[in-house]
Amino acid sequence: VFDDRSARVIAVMPSEEISAARTAAVSAIAVERTRLPDAQRLTAIGCGPINEWHIRLLGHKHRYQAIVLFDVDPDRAEALAERMRTLAPEVIVCQSAEEAVRGSDVIVAATTVRTPYLELDWLRRGATVVNVSLDDLTSEVLLQCDRLFVDDWALIVADQHRLLGRLGLSLIHI
Repeated sequence: VFDDRSARVIAVMPSEEISAARTAAVSAIAVERTRLPDAQRLTAIGCGPINEWHIRLLGHKHRYQAIVLFDVDPDRAEALAERMRTLAPEVIVCQSAEEAVRGSDVIVAATTVRTPYLELDWLRRGATVVNVSLDDLTSEVLLQCDRLFVDDWALIVADQHRLLGRLGLSLIHI
């Protein structure tokens, strides 16, 4: 952080935590406005700092009966599960993404994948999916979802490396 008058450095902070918290705060507002009022099950796909912040912020506004976790690194999922035990009566670590999302009301995907894998028939009707990493959902999910919200459409369609950008205008319904 720089002083706006002198341009001197006034603070040096780790950006990972700030970025993760900001991302989760935006998602938490969206989830609060779109989730089912009786949502019981929150799933996090990817168990790094971004999803830890998502779980904490989402769990702050709504008490879920179960927090469900999946990560390709089982040790990372188990470590996050230990830190989340006080936020829900049940914290479950799953062995697959499919197992984790089936029956969930709110799903947050925050991974580093480049190939879509979350299938439409895995998702509960009415579920809210927060696609933080942008590449987790298959084209079927994106094309058949009830509502799709993005924060910067121009940025999304300009990125032809991501599925959402490649689908672009085919997603606009008038």
